[in-house]
Amino acid sequence: MKNLLIILTLCLATNVIAQQSLNIIEVGSHDTGSVDYNDVWGYSHDGKEILVYGARDKIAIVDVTDCANPIEEEVIIDGNTTFWRDFKDYGDYIYAVCDQGSEGLEIISKDDYTWTQNTDDFTRAHNIFVDQANARLYVVGFAQQGASKAMIIYDLSSTPEDPQLMATINFNNFDDNNPLSNWYVHDVYVRDNIAYCSHGEIGTYGIWDFTNATSPILLGTSLSDGLGNYNHSSWVTPDLQYAYIAEELPQKEMTILDISDVSDIQYIGQFSDPLLSGAPTPPRAHNPFIRADLLYISYYHDGIKVYDITDPTQPVIEGYFDTSVGHTSYAGYRGAWGIYPYLSNGCIGVSDIQEGLLLFEHKVETTSTISNSDLLFDDPATGLIFRKSPEEYARLRSGSNGEIAVQSIIGIPTNHEDLKRSNLYIDNASNGIVFTVAGNKNYRMQINDSGDITNTYIGSIAPTPNLKAQSRHLAINSVGSALIMKSPNGTCWRINVDTNNMISTESIICPN
Repeated sequence: MKNLLIILTLCLATNVIAQQSLNIIEVGSHDTGSVDYNDVWGYSHDGKEILVYGARDKIAIVDVTDCANPIEEEVIIDGNTTFWRDFKDYGDYIYAVCDQGSEGLEIISKDDYTWTQNTDDFTRAHNIFVDQANARLYVVGFAQQGASKAMIIYDLSSTPEDPQLMATINFNNFDDNNPLSNWYVHDVYVRDNIAYCSHGEIGTYGIWDFTNATSPILLGTSLSDGLGNYNHSSWVTPDLQYAYIAEELPQKEMTILDISDVSDIQYIGQFSDPLLSGAPTPPRAHNPFIRADLLYISYYHDGIKVYDITDPTQPVIEGYFDTSVGHTSYAGYRGAWGIYPYLSNGCIGVSDIQEGLLLFEHKVETTSTISNSDLLFDDPATGLIFRKSPEEYARLRSGSNGEIAVQSIIGIPTNHEDLKRSNLYIDNASNGIVFTVAGNKNYRMQINDSGDITNTYIGSIAPTPNLKAQSRHLAINSVGSALIMKSPNGTCWRINVDTNNMISTESIICPN
């Protein structure tokens, strides 16, 4: 298989626009005519891709199924004005909080956008997080020094429209009620009842076990030299081995922690790639998110940045888009507040403080081209693997009677070769993907001028020339990458597999 990849021609796309962008393209926008836009979140519902974002005086809900043509679904004016809002979702509901005013927990129906408020347990909060697998909503950022509450946990499992209080936690109880302590939680990431807490005011990164919601266990903390007297927010790699922390104040670089042993957290290092030449301080990293092996960061003045974290200890910048050009320093607050990179259609939502909702697509940088040759899978146990989502994969190949079969698989088999951040392009309509099946029969998969996949029996002898996969899978191993094939009339078709294992095709401009 390595021979195959050596033969593939890598064609570098020229989508760098001066210094404003790299591999990230703006395709649309939306605003509510407001000021001081803040957080953004997203979800899929009833066949639509939806983004919800906040402004000082309202909440907007936008259909971005067509990323380039957003449609306003609803605007909610909830009574108070706030510079800080936060959103998460679970099932058929959106949850919202404000860090000013007296909104409490706002609960919005995804079906008709009716909404209620619960102020029984708190009136304001800075952040919320939903542990989806355990149907728990965590509320943080409402207890300053000297206050008794530091975290509230709700159960969403039975009545998500009316979350049930599970626990109210005072973290200072874990410090013998020391009045000088301040375990205020500014932001939190939760997976399987384990909470990764940015205890902002004391600069501590704390990892807590909330399996028993009323009696959390402190598993470990980090006060290493990578963290100063403040840390703002974090996201954790899918394997729970590393945490990426945005510190925001003072202006510092992103911090990497090795959390593989939570009782002995290790500082790995910091990184920053300022877009402003000669900047006296690093840009303000605000909120990080991880999708598969990509780290997305809303970076205030520097807009958004995307890093390849295949090696988690050595992030490599993969893309960026400066939403706030024209600034001459990293002072104050402007630009990209939040980012949501998880929609299944690849639309990336960014909330910009001044501009509102900006919509982007992350373009694949390279195309691996097979010219005037078939791609041959000579082993019936191998095929072409698509990454359907960050955690889901599917294998495409021919069945024994020529039917095209798409099968979900768990992870990628060890006997594979990656095409990372690359499309696979078969540039000659006479060629295609050849699958050898049981009985030494060969079928060639191609695409016709209508965008329909065909799979034709071509005999018992494999065609030549061919690029043989040598009993290995080939993995298009990046969300957003695809197979590209040319039909007889010269049309190029982008071919992918969705989360339901359905093959989708769309006509595109042929790669150069």
